[in-house]
Amino acid sequence: MDLLGSLPNEDKLDLISKLVKSMKKAVTPKAEAKNIFAHFSNDWGEDMPTEEFADMLR
Repeated sequence: MDLLGSLPNEDKLDLISKLVKSMKKAVTPKAEAKNIFAHFSNDWGEDMPTEEFADMLR
């Protein structure tokens, strides 16, 4: 810590920015939740719009 305390402010800021960049790389992005119903769109009703098919079923 004494070594870091003796560094000029510009060098400290450079070290901080490098540390932040390395930490951002280490954090993996969260996987997006998959919509399990997305592939059902327009699969039913022979090209009938999804809303129209749902109304027909009701």
